[in-house]
Amino acid sequence: MLKQKYLCAALAVVFAGGFGFAANAQQAQAEKKDVAKVERVEVTGTNIRRVDFEGPQPVVVVSREDIEKSGKSTLNEVLQNLTAVSGGSFSEASLAGNSFAPGTSSVSLRGLGVNTTLVLLNGRRIANYGFAQNINEGFVDLNSIPVNAIERIDILKDGASAIYGSDAIAGVINVILRRDYTGVELSASYGDSQDGGGGETRASVTAGFGSLGTNRFNVMGTLDYYKRDAINSQQRSFSKSADQRGRGPGARDVRSPTGNPGYWFGTPTGQTPANVNTAFANCPPRTSCGCRDSWRRRWWHGLRV
Repeated sequence: MLKQKYLCAALAVVFAGGFGFAANAQQAQAEKKDVAKVERVEVTGTNIRRVDFEGPQPVVVVSREDIEKSGKSTLNEVLQNLTAVSGGSFSEASLAGNSFAPGTSSVSLRGLGVNTTLVLLNGRRIANYGFAQNINEGFVDLNSIPVNAIERIDILKDGASAIYGSDAIAGVINVILRRDYTGVELSASYGDSQDGGGGETRASVTAGFGSLGTNRFNVMGTLDYYKRDAINSQQRSFSKSADQRGRGPGARDVRSPTGNPGYWFGTPTGQTPANVNTAFANCPPRTSCGCRDSWRRRWWHGLRV
């Protein structure tokens, strides 16, 4: 009787140990499956945690693929496709020569001004351009960010002044650069207008090596060249002459001898130069031709051209 009890106890210990090993094996397999499902999560932005507490935010993401399909040459042109970008934006083409910051570009979300739209690079602030637009509007020059170096763009189309400050009243544009890029990429493009002028030439070289996952480093560099030709007023029918009478009903001839440049006018029939109602009506007869305006141009009484 005693031997049977010992035998039963030994079998119970063996079975209990077997169940323990089986349970451990199943648990290990379950843990392996859980580990295999874990994905890498990348967090961008300096105040992402606080955004969750502010409520739902209308964020638009422009991927690298979207940028390539758009065919745009600059970051400013990519952002101009957004419906949230409206009045107040400018580029090197729109500024022309009448600007405190020529050759620059920036965007304005919801038309509130470039100084109320915050631009971040990898979630961090960028120094403003050295000269303010319109004397008092600080902005980030988007031309300083090569479009080939961009991985994606996150646009917060709602005000975020509670998180980032007063320069984010209109919204936030977060530009994320490419990471883990290896290889060399060359691209070039050229475009011209139908009527001449305004041609665009662009060339870019991007190179990178190293992996953050294996080498724990990545180095990438981009060299970008961009040139836009000028458009002369003589290259467009609506600007080559101030005589707009042929452009439709109500159009007038607004040419003037005192403009810059001036136009030539003749003396009206039956009148003398002294009777002509202009700023220089008291010019002597045409024989002397000595009257000059403030631009030091001689005013000849000839036929209108």
